[in-house]
Amino acid sequence: MKKFSSFLFAAALIVFAASVHAQATIYNQPAAPLAQIAGGPGAPILHSTFAATITLNPSLGAVHQILGVNTTSATCTVNAGQTGQFGQFLITILSADASGTVTYTLGTYFLPTATAVVTAGKSISMTWVSDGSNWHEIGRSASAQ
Repeated sequence: MKKFSSFLFAAALIVFAASVHAQATIYNQPAAPLAQIAGGPGAPILHSTFAATITLNPSLGAVHQILGVNTTSATCTVNAGQTGQFGQFLITILSADASGTVTYTLGTYFLPTATAVVTAGKSISMTWVSDGSNWHEIGRSASAQ
């Protein structure tokens, strides 16, 4: 009986050790830099209400979308409310509804000061990185969506 109970104890110990060292495998998760750019897996897109001047708050999230509404010569100046931390990414998605073209000017803390003209029903995404003092454009898409 002692051999049998020793065997059961050893088997239980092996099962316990295997469960302690087992690690779950998670598939389809972005690499760390991509997760930081997009605000992490499942991070929300922040939507700003269209106005003549909009100030984005990069500390609330990395992805900001503005849906422009064309009234008479629709223009919008987009400013960053803060400079961001060195290496921080910011993505702006600038859109125009079906009513017409919207001209966006990227102002305060954006370098170079940029203009994006978005045609009716289209979007342009712009990606920025902070040097701790300003947001520098590192790329943009065409108005193709």
